[in-house]
Order: sequence, then structure tokens, then C-alpha cells
Amino acid sequence: MKLISFFLTSWFLFNQFSSNDKDPFAPNENTIKLDISKAITDTDAFISKLKITKVVKLKGDADTYISASRKIIDRDNKIYICDYIESNLSIFDYEGNYLSKVGAKGRGPGEFNRIFDFTILDDGSYVVIDRNGLIQFDKDKKYVSYLFQNPIQICYMKGNEYAVYFGATKYSKSTNHIMVYDTDYNVKEKYSPFPEETEDVTTGFFDIGGIKATPFGMLYNELSSPVYHEVLNDGTVYPKYEITGNAHIWPYEKRNRIKSFAKMKSEEAKIIYPYYQFQENSNAFIFTLTLEDQQLHTFYYDKISKKLYKPALMQEPYMAAFFKPIFGLGMNQKHEFIIPVYMNWFYRNYNKNAETKAVLTKHFPELLTLAEGTDEYSNPALVYFTFGE
Repeated sequence: MKLISFFLTSWFLFNQFSSNDKDPFAPNENTIKLDISKAITDTDAFISKLKITKVVKLKGDADTYISASRKIIDRDNKIYICDYIESNLSIFDYEGNYLSKVGAKGRGPGEFNRIFDFTILDDGSYVVIDRNGLIQFDKDKKYVSYLFQNPIQICYMKGNEYAVYFGATKYSKSTNHIMVYDTDYNVKEKYSPFPEETEDVTTGFFDIGGIKATPFGMLYNELSSPVYHEVLNDGTVYPKYEITGNAHIWPYEKRNRIKSFAKMKSEEAKIIYPYYQFQENSNAFIFTLTLEDQQLHTFYYDKISKKLYKPALMQEPYMAAFFKPIFGLGMNQKHEFIIPVYMNWFYRNYNKNAETKAVLTKHFPELLTLAEGTDEYSNPALVYFTFGE
């Protein structure tokens, strides 16, 4: 009887203290499951949900050329866009005119070795992530200070506080994936702690996992995790979305097995994991995954109808310049999405590809004029759009 009682007690305790009890941030019954196997691929169904509200064609030349945008912020009637390759943070008006820039490319104080990300605080000051650390500028774009840290993403939180995201690496100067700082670099909050025994991984995983400011607070994705967590304005953290529907999805339970994940990724194994570009507003959640084919695929979740879309049209090679969040997926103060369409791609391909012209004529007439007057130094056009009912 004692033996039976022991097993019954053990069974009860196991069920009472399940993995969700041990990890309060694990996906649960309230987490929205996004089953990618059921994503709607029909083009007309997708287009019926999408509305282009504005197109801004950024003007440029060889000196103001943007070759690889990574972040776009629309704020106070200006457009701010950072270029990873050129290491510039450029400012444009709504007519697409180049106005000025923050900082400069170089290795001195207030200069960028390789710009990764940036944000703008309530007082108009700028915080930029460079390859070697955090750089602050005041509202007049004058250099203020520098902190030797190595995060790879940043987003606004509230007031003059901002969150930074660290990839899991033995070189991280952090105990957590996410740290919240004020302008004096005081730590205000910490989220998503690294595992106690961080594996010996040297890469920072530049394009996996990350953080985004949303109308509700912050959305973050831990490195290699299929779960997106939300941090509300009151500090509450909960697992909001989970990617499901395919056995090749790298599981939440293995999110801390960074070395194994890195090995699988380097060997181009058939694993599925989130890319760093995602964004959310009241009606939609847009995210990008690397699928088994090692290609990036963008999904659109309509939060009103609770339907997931992966339009087949957008996977066609001739649509490479359209709605690809790889070069930044932003959101303005009206909570419209912003995505760049690269004009030099038009310069090289538009007049040679009848399929592109036919698709634009049918589905995106607002974009038909974008190819006019383009050349090899044409800057991207920014397409503002909404999605969902």
C-alpha cells in the first residue's frame, strides 16, 4: 500500500507542477495558435484584406542612396530610415525629399561602424545600436554619449526608456535577452533571462529573434523560439502567439539549446524558425519564418476573422521587391504598416518582365508609377498599408 501511495502522490505532484507551472511563460491554453499548415494561399482572398493607404517615393542620389534599410520610423511628419550597409540614419519628409541625417559613417565619437537599429524617445533624442555599442544623440542630432554593449535590436518603451535585445552569445554583456534602459543607462527592467548555463556560442544571431514596440507595449521573440511574448504597458508578460502546424518547427522546449540550433541552421537542416522582422497592430500580426526550403515566407494574421494568410503570389521571384519585410517592416503613429519597395529592382527588371506589369495592373495599381524615372541610385518607395477586416 505504501508503494501504491508513493506512486499516486508522485503522479499527482507531476501533474500539479507541470512544465507550465515551472515556466510561467510557456505557451498555454490562452496562447493564440498560428497553424501555418492552414494558412490561406489564395491571392484574391489576401488582396481583399489589404489596403494601400499611401506611397512615399524617397528621392536620392549617389550620396543619399539607401541600399539595405533595416528599420523605418514614421514620426512627427518625418520618415527616419537606417541603412545597414551604408551605415546611415537618414531623414526624409512626406514628399520623399532628403532632409538630413543623424551621425555619420566612421569610427569616431558619434560615428557608425555598422548601424543595426535605432529608436526615438519622447524628448526627440535618438538611441542607435552600432556594431560596438549604444550611441545617444540629442533632439538636435548632436552626439551625447556611448555605452559599450552589444545588443542587436532596440525599441521604444515609454517616456525616455527603451528596450534592447541581445542574441544569446558568450560575448553578451547581459544576463537577459531583453534589458530596459533610461537615457543614463540605468537598468529599469529585465525580461527573458538567458539560461544559467549558456552554451559556448560565438554568434549573435543577427537576424533571429527580436523586439518590436506595439500599440499595447512590446512584443518579443526569443532566439529560435516559436513563441511571441507580449509585455504590456503595466509590465505583465504572457505568451501571446505560438507558431504551430509543422513537425519541423524548432520547439519552445529547445529554445535554450542554442548550440544545437546553430549547428542545425549552419547545416541547412529542415527546421522552421522565426525571422527578426515582425509587427503588430490592433487588426493584424505580420511575421516572417524561415521554412524548410531555407527561404523567407511572410504570414499575415487577421486578428478580427482569426485567419492566417501566406499569399502564393508573394513567393513568386518576380515579386521579390514587394511586401518582403527583410528590409524593414515599420508602423506609423496611425498604426498603419510601412514596408519598402526597392526602386533599383524596378530599374533592372520592370521593363523586362511582363508578369510583373500584369500583376501590378491587376492587384496593385497604386504601385504602377513607381518604375517611372528610376535608375540604379533610386531609393526605396515606402508603401503604407492596413490588413484585416
